[in-house]
Amino acid sequence: MTPKISVVLTTYNSKERLRYALESYRYQTYPNFEVVIVDDGSQDGTKQWFERKTWDFEVKYIFNNPNKGRAGARNAGIEAAGGDVILFSDSDMIVERDFIERHANYHRKSKYAVVCGSFWQSVYSYLYQDFKPHTFRLVKSLVQDRPKLRKRYSSAKEKLQFKRYTRLLKEKEVSRMKNSPLLHFDTDISRYFAPYGNHPYFFIWVFFVVMNVSVRKKHLRKIGGFDEKFVGYGCEDTDVGYRLWKERLKFIVDPTLRNYHQEHVRNMSKQNDDLRRNIEYMVNKHQSPELALCHCVSIGKEQKKSDFLFQREQLLSDGIISKEFSCQLDKLIWRCAKVKFPGLNLLPPNAAPLDEGLFWTELNKVKRKKKYQLFAKYVNQLYSSVK
Repeated sequence: MTPKISVVLTTYNSKERLRYALESYRYQTYPNFEVVIVDDGSQDGTKQWFERKTWDFEVKYIFNNPNKGRAGARNAGIEAAGGDVILFSDSDMIVERDFIERHANYHRKSKYAVVCGSFWQSVYSYLYQDFKPHTFRLVKSLVQDRPKLRKRYSSAKEKLQFKRYTRLLKEKEVSRMKNSPLLHFDTDISRYFAPYGNHPYFFIWVFFVVMNVSVRKKHLRKIGGFDEKFVGYGCEDTDVGYRLWKERLKFIVDPTLRNYHQEHVRNMSKQNDDLRRNIEYMVNKHQSPELALCHCVSIGKEQKKSDFLFQREQLLSDGIISKEFSCQLDKLIWRCAKVKFPGLNLLPPNAAPLDEGLFWTELNKVKRKKKYQLFAKYVNQLYSSVK
C-alpha cells in the first residue's frame, strides 16, 4: 500500500527561504504527496508571492489571521492535511530527492511508526545584513576555492547595502544539495543519545523534531495534536513526541534521513528564554521524573542518565531495591531538577521529604553490588547537588 503523505510546512516572515524549501519538493521521487503550507500571519508578502506562483505538485495554502503560534499553526496543518501520514518539515528546510519516499517506506512497513530523521546540515542560501562579521568570514571561506561562487558572494555582499538579504544559492542547485560548497556544520542529535548495550533510547521522544519527522494522522488526533499552551520557541514538538512514546508507538531514528537548514539571523536570547519557560511548562504538565531527568538535570550526559534509568529497572527486577526506594529516587530527581528550574511545581508524592533512613539503607545495598557501582555513584551525585 502506498500511503499519501502530507508534508506540513509552517512559515512566518520567511518568504525567501520558503522559496527554496518548496523548490526542493519539485524533485521528489515519491509521487503520492501534497504540501500543506501554514502561513502564521506573515507580513513580508509571503501570501502575495505564493498566489503568483504555480506548482507541479499538490499544494494547499492556509493563512492564519491572527497568528496562532507554532503549535496552533501545526494543528491547522494537521486538520487541512488529506494524507494518511503527516510529515513535518519547515520553511527553512531544503530536502533531498528521496526525502518523502524514505519516510513513506517506513510507514508502508508499520502503521505505528514514528519516523525521526536526526541529521541535518546548515546551508547558506542567503546573505543577510544582520549576519555577524564572523559569519561573513565563514561563508567567504566556504567559497574561497570556487571562482564562480566567490564572484557570486562578492556581488551578493555588495548588494546588502540596499537589501536586507541577497541570494547565494540558485534554484537549479536545490536538486543537488548534498555536494553544495555552501554547506557547513553537521548536526546529528543521535550521537548525544547513544544506546546502552541493547536497550533502546530511554529519551527517544527528543528525536521528534518537527523539521524532519513523520507519523500517521490518526495517532496525532488520538493524543490531541500539539498543545497550544506552549508559547514561543521550543518543546511543543518534544511534548508531542513524549505523548506518542507513552502510546507505545514504534520510534525509528534514522541518521541518514537528512535535510538542510537555511541559516538566518535568530534572536538566541529570546529563544533560550522561551525554551526555559516551555521546559518548565512541559515537565510540570506531565509530572514525569524521566522528563525532569532528561531536560532539567545538568549532572552527566544523556547516555549516563539513560543508563541510570535502565539500571534502576534492572535493580527493581532483581529485587535488590524496593519500589519505595525507586520512589525516593524520583523525589531526588525532582529536587535536582528544581535547582536549575525553580519554576517546577512538585506535586505529591514527589513533594514529600526524602526518607533518609530508607534511602541510605538501600543505597548501601546497591553499593555492595559491583555491577551497579556507576549507578550508586550517580545517585550520590544527584544527592550531593541538592545538599
